[in-house]
Amino acid sequence: MPGSLIRRPSARPVAVTVLSLLMVMLFGAVVQRLWADTGDHAEALANQMEGVAYLRPLVTLVDAVADAQAAAVRGAPVDAAAVRARVNEVDAVDRANGTSLGARQRWTDLRARIEDVLNQPGTGPAAYRAFSDVQALAADLIHRVGDTSELASDPDSLDTYYLVDAGLLRLPQVLLSASRAGDLAALAGGRVPVGEDAARVAVARHDVAQLTADVSTGLTKAIDATGRSVLGANIAGPLDTFRAAVDGFAPPVVIGTLAEPVDARDLGSAAARVRAAGLALTSVVFDELDALIGDRSAELAGERRFVAGDAVAMLAAGLVLLWLIATRPVGRRRRSTVDSQDARMPAYVDAMEPRDVVDARDLSAFEELVHVGRAVQVRRREVDDDAG
Repeated sequence: MPGSLIRRPSARPVAVTVLSLLMVMLFGAVVQRLWADTGDHAEALANQMEGVAYLRPLVTLVDAVADAQAAAVRGAPVDAAAVRARVNEVDAVDRANGTSLGARQRWTDLRARIEDVLNQPGTGPAAYRAFSDVQALAADLIHRVGDTSELASDPDSLDTYYLVDAGLLRLPQVLLSASRAGDLAALAGGRVPVGEDAARVAVARHDVAQLTADVSTGLTKAIDATGRSVLGANIAGPLDTFRAAVDGFAPPVVIGTLAEPVDARDLGSAAARVRAAGLALTSVVFDELDALIGDRSAELAGERRFVAGDAVAMLAAGLVLLWLIATRPVGRRRRSTVDSQDARMPAYVDAMEPRDVVDARDLSAFEELVHVGRAVQVRRREVDDDAG
């Protein structure tokens, strides 16, 4: 357009805008990944807490069934009300978490089997077999909950790992093995078990002793590995009581040989002491496990809040940067005079030095002056010729 200079847009604001958007996109991808990872971890921890909540009443039910089995084997009255009270406790957690833990069908089968046995407990060997079937179903459900809650495969911390190993795998089996040995001794009718019964009693006692050694080692490692200062103090007392009860049930000097004869009259009461001490220790283990998972959940919630805060701050900074770029002046503006008296038109001037800028009107005027000069010279030559 005559009378104006068109400034070529600078590439710098465009480049800054593109780089800013790219940084925001990369940061957003990182935040999204962190948010997804922490979300998955939070879900896993919540699942583990559901598992602990389910296992508490389930292990207590195992001990109540063991009491009922011991009574039935000896021909004594079975406290069915105590067992059904424990069943109701498991029912409550199954309604809350049974579906998510994949335990609903197994619990339904176990509950029905418990009710059948309570209605017809039998006595002697028949009662032993009937209740043993119930205990097998209960052990299977314990393992199922451990798997689906991911407690059995928790890789995050050694203290949690050893607590799970004790509370989920070892201690429930101690309760079952001690109950089995006491009931087999009772079936001997007060005599020293012989033959196959003697071997089964010896194996059960050996299992209790070995499992107890594993529990003691694992809980000691959990105490050494944990950052929870009260864990050792809370576990030490119940663990000592449990080991003392096991020593009375299966003394180390006796466990050296499976063929050692056993006093059937005292084995039942010794087994009951092992179960009581084992159940108390299991409860403490679950308390500590629940506390550790809760602490980790709280830490993770803090991390998620930090990530969310960073994302908001970065978004705000990106928006401010884009606003600054968008509102930055494109260049200086000036106005120039045109040939017409009142007409004026703005001319955009780029970053060139003033001496390098030539207005199109200036070039036009220069050409007109050249033509006028040539005409004057021609006219002068004609005048000179006429004068000569």
